[in-house]
Amino acid sequence: TPMKARGAGRGLRGEEVVVEVVSIHHGKGSRDPVQRVHFYPKTAEETGRWKASRVDPKVYAAATPSTWESHELRVLVAHDALLEAAVRAHKKWCQEHDHPEPLALLSQEERETISTGG
Repeated sequence: TPMKARGAGRGLRGEEVVVEVVSIHHGKGSRDPVQRVHFYPKTAEETGRWKASRVDPKVYAAATPSTWESHELRVLVAHDALLEAAVRAHKKWCQEHDHPEPLALLSQEERETISTGG
């Protein structure tokens, strides 16, 4: 189905656009992977108490991400001529879904570097 951009001459056709949803996590989805790790106390060698235990999340909260899972939406177009319509359609989608607009546009040079693997 075409994705109609406000003010665009026509909608974007499915074969002209690739939409990727990228989920990034630290191995446990939305759960804290550090809770699966046990740590030895710093004094273990001195005291001979080698019992490993979990650490309270409050202790390491400042040094870890606020969320363990994030999602990105990537919109790729087949031709540079479609870029403006894709940007408008993406902004409209963000507004309609009460989503922030973290849209990053790559320059022609960056796109060529990616496509050539260099």
